[in-house]
Amino acid sequence: MGTEAIAYTRAECPPASDGPAEDALQGGSPFSRLMRRLRGRWFAPRASEPDGEPRRERSAGDPLRNHDVFVLGGPGVGKTVLLASMYKRLSIQRRGVGFFLAVSDSQKNLLLRKYRQIANPAKSWPAATRRSEVSSWDFACSVRAKGRVYPVFQFRYRDYAGEFLHASLEADEERIQLAEEAKRADAVLVLLDGEKVLRHMRGSDGLEADAGAEPDDLETELESLLPIVAQLDRKPVQFLLTKWDVIQNEFDFRKVRSALMEIEDFREIVEQRVAEDVRSPTRIIPVSALGQGFARLDESGRMLKTEGRRPRPMNVEMSIACTSLDRIELEQRALEEKRRRLEQRESTRRGRFRRLLGARILRILRGLGNLPMPAEYWLGHRAITVVAELVNSGIKKSVDALERELETSLAAIADEEGALEAMVLAHQKLAARLDDKFPESDLRRL
Repeated sequence: MGTEAIAYTRAECPPASDGPAEDALQGGSPFSRLMRRLRGRWFAPRASEPDGEPRRERSAGDPLRNHDVFVLGGPGVGKTVLLASMYKRLSIQRRGVGFFLAVSDSQKNLLLRKYRQIANPAKSWPAATRRSEVSSWDFACSVRAKGRVYPVFQFRYRDYAGEFLHASLEADEERIQLAEEAKRADAVLVLLDGEKVLRHMRGSDGLEADAGAEPDDLETELESLLPIVAQLDRKPVQFLLTKWDVIQNEFDFRKVRSALMEIEDFREIVEQRVAEDVRSPTRIIPVSALGQGFARLDESGRMLKTEGRRPRPMNVEMSIACTSLDRIELEQRALEEKRRRLEQRESTRRGRFRRLLGARILRILRGLGNLPMPAEYWLGHRAITVVAELVNSGIKKSVDALERELETSLAAIADEEGALEAMVLAHQKLAARLDDKFPESDLRRL
């Protein structure tokens, strides 16, 4: 939310009350009181019409509402498969999740068509994204309550052809453009091919390659991915470990993480990102677009579908929850840094006042009213503070406690404020579940 969105000063702030009903709520939680001041500024568009079709305009200046996510991965890693599976999983508001994703009719039809192809054992896998294609998928992360739909967050996922990473030297311009697109994004997902990770864990990387063929192993893949990640300081990065259903049959998550951290380039990038003076959110999340038993690796390394099995996606919803929470953390940190800079500037300004006017006159001025922090700090970023306070309130809560709070919050939704609270709780619950099952997934815990 930019400072231009609010034109009045602290003394001119309108009261939070909107009438007798609001006056009766003045004793509510700090979150509720602050959110009343933000009505009409954070939420745009408003709740959808009863038909549930959300409007997806991306309004400028909403740093926590809009999330531009860049999906990075080599050819055949399954970027499109993962997005189709994520949408299928989250296309309805499930009891254990608490929110759903809405897309335009055209994108919905395309994603479901891809998913049906994936889920049908008699059909081949979807074709890889062509180099001429850069797909953009717009998801309205929404809450449904009492017959109404409340779009809370907007996610735009951008996909591209994995061949760009392995293009010839003549295509350096394309790789540079790819890196620039990643730097402009709000968050980056780096998909690690679970098949290559499994070969690496087995110690068979590159052993099956034909003489003279281009290497197709994990470390070669990382050589293309990590230079881009190295340019993404202070930006959430998630390494999504795909095809987890195949890996977990042989190795547990802790061993896989340890093996990745033994790769020197990977370890160096992670250590730089999680250093004390940076602390950029960095995660490894094991995911499976299809779930246990739906597909298997044959001896030649091909993924074959299993007759009679249905997909059961694993952890595909975790990434979207962690993206929003990690961005809130970074925005809050940036806000605190700005506060420190402004306080320092204000202290310098007061020091000049003291020298020019003398301490006695300065005390008289302070008696008339404290010198306020500049409006650009606290007026323009109240939404960040409000949402961050809500996130921080649930950091140490258990999955069960968050589940109970989420159920209560969903049942009480009556407006956009309640929808935001429920959405944050839903994302916190998913992140807590991930942390319980895979405590090593947050790479800041080295």
